[in-house]
Amino acid sequence: MHRRLLRNPWTAPAVSLLMIAALTALTACSALNPLHVAQTPEQKYAAVKLTYDALLTVAQTFVADQTIPPDARRAVQSAVGKSGELYKSLNTAFVEYVAAKSQLAAGATTSDKLNVATTNLATWVAQLEAAVGPLAVLLHR
Repeated sequence: MHRRLLRNPWTAPAVSLLMIAALTALTACSALNPLHVAQTPEQKYAAVKLTYDALLTVAQTFVADQTIPPDARRAVQSAVGKSGELYKSLNTAFVEYVAAKSQLAAGATTSDKLNVATTNLATWVAQLEAAVGPLAVLLHR
């Protein structure tokens, strides 16, 4: 059955539209939106990372779809490119946060270092979260 779906020229656009609709519905409903529900630094990191990963998956399908106008595909590629550095920095900040938290638990550092790592992580979470919105809008068009 999946071969028949792959041969159908409407499969890629239909899957893209379904994923975009699901992400839009998720974003619209704050009770289900992981970015609104997250409270701890770990939860906020996971929420923005998973949201970005889902959008990135949709963006890859969107960009590969030749039925979508080239300008729209270029705009999505540009947004993904700009947010890619934020994504890398977010992951680095999370590693530093986890290390500081482990060091504090082991008594090898002070709470000041954990506070700095937490603030740094929160900054990158906010920056990537700000980049996720425009990317979702581009994919929704």
